[in-house]
Amino acid sequence: MASKRKFPPSRHSIPSPSNRFLEFVVVTRPIPKARPRLSRHGAYTPQRTLDYESLIQLAAQAAMASSQLPLFDEPVRVVLTLTFAGRDGTMPTAPGDGDADNLAKSVLDAMNGTVFADDRLVVSLTVNKTCGTTDGVRVRVETFAANTDINELFDAA
Repeated sequence: MASKRKFPPSRHSIPSPSNRFLEFVVVTRPIPKARPRLSRHGAYTPQRTLDYESLIQLAAQAAMASSQLPLFDEPVRVVLTLTFAGRDGTMPTAPGDGDADNLAKSVLDAMNGTVFADDRLVVSLTVNKTCGTTDGVRVRVETFAANTDINELFDAA
C-alpha cells in the first residue's frame, strides 16, 4: 500500500512580488570554502576561510544597514560575480582560483543569518568567474518573485 508523501511544513509557496534586492561589492580575492581540518583537538575551519567569511559578512552587514532591508526570509535568487585579477578575455581556471561551488559556499555561508535567515532559502544561484583589473566579489540577492524568468527556473506543471 503506497503512502501519501508528506512535505515539510517549511515549504514556501511562491510569494507575491516584493521586488526586494540587495547588492554589494567587496574588493578582495575570492577564496573557496576550505575543507575542515582535523587536529588532536577536533575539527576546525582554516583561519584563511574564517577571515574571508568575516570580511564578506562585514560588507553584507553594512549593505543591509544602509539599505534598511529586513532579513530576507523568503525564497531568493543569488548572483555572484567573482573577479580575479588578470587579463580581460581570460578565464580564471588556474588550480588556485578554486571551484565555482566552493567559492559560492564561502560567500553564502558568510551571508547566513546576516542577509537571509538561512541559505536554504536560496532557490536559484548563478556563479560567474571572470578576470578583470582587480580582484572582487559582487553579490546580488533578490526575492525570488522579483525575477522575470521564473518560468525558466521552474516549469509550470
